[in-house]
Order: sequence, then structure tokens, then C-alpha cells
Amino acid sequence: MAGIPETGTLEALMADIFDEIDEELKQDRMSALWSRYGTYFMIGAGVIVATVVFAQTYKQWQKSQNEQAAVTFYQAIMDDDVLSALDAGRDKLTDGYSMLADFKMASEFATSGNMKAAEDTYLRIAKTENIAILYRHLALLMAAMNVPESRSADDIINMLAPLTDKAGPLQGLALEAAAGADVKAG
Repeated sequence: MAGIPETGTLEALMADIFDEIDEELKQDRMSALWSRYGTYFMIGAGVIVATVVFAQTYKQWQKSQNEQAAVTFYQAIMDDDVLSALDAGRDKLTDGYSMLADFKMASEFATSGNMKAAEDTYLRIAKTENIAILYRHLALLMAAMNVPESRSADDIINMLAPLTDKAGPLQGLALEAAAGADVKAG
């Protein structure tokens, strides 16, 4: 019975043929899917890669901007003429460091005895819309604490009204400053 294959071999041969046909059908389906949706898949993958690259590049750029601002701010406050150094380096500062520079400049004005410039700088910070309300309120409190001698107690109390009228983290200090102005006025 050399011409007739054994049943086990015949079954194995048939199984191999069906497996081969099944594989070819799978490849044909995958080829059809790829030809139909492959372009969309490639575009989607490209968009994902481009988004990740953009996000990482932007984060790195932001980090370098913040580092440059920190160095500029530090060098300015270590300079002998802090006011000129801060003013000269202002274009290199980020928003946060710019706010810190304003507070430092106001402090320098107050330290040097130029109370009008200190008050004006603090009031300018208090009116800046793009900084947190806490910092604006702190600037308002500092403005009231650094007013020129020519300002009346009523001016100071009115200046502090937004802080004294509402509960907040600076209300106690504002009430104290208002009371101090009132006592000073007699």
C-alpha cells in the first residue's frame, strides 16, 4: 500500500493545507485593512509623535526661560544698584519673577526713604490683574504701610478697606495697620 497514504498522515496533510489557507486568508484580510486604513493609521501615529515632540520641546523651552529668569533676577538683586539692574533685566523675566522684581523694587524704594515711589509701586502691583489675588492684597497692605507722611489716616483706612471689609488671610494685618494709622492721627 505504497500509493495510499496512511490516515494519520492524510489528516496531517489536510490540516496543513487548511492552516495554510487560513494563514493566507488572514494575510489577505490584513492587506485589505492596511490598504483601506493604513494611511489613517500612519497619520494618527505621526500626529501622536508630533504632539509628544512639541510638548517635550515646549517644556524644555519653558524650563530654560525660567532658569534664565532666575539667574537674571538673582544677579539683579545681588547688584550694588538693585533698582537699575532689575529695570534693565525686566525683559528677561517671566511673569512670576517680574512680580518679585516689582516687590523688590518697592522694598528698595521704601528702604531708601522714597515712600512715594514705594507706595506707587505697591499700588501698581495691587492693580495688576494677571497675578494671584493674595499677592495683590499683600501689595495693597504694603502700600498702606509705606505711605508718605503727607497721607492722612483716612487715606490709609480707605486704601485698606478692600482688606478690612472682607474676611481673608490679611484682614488682621490690615485692621492693625488701619488702627495704627488712626492712632497716629490722634
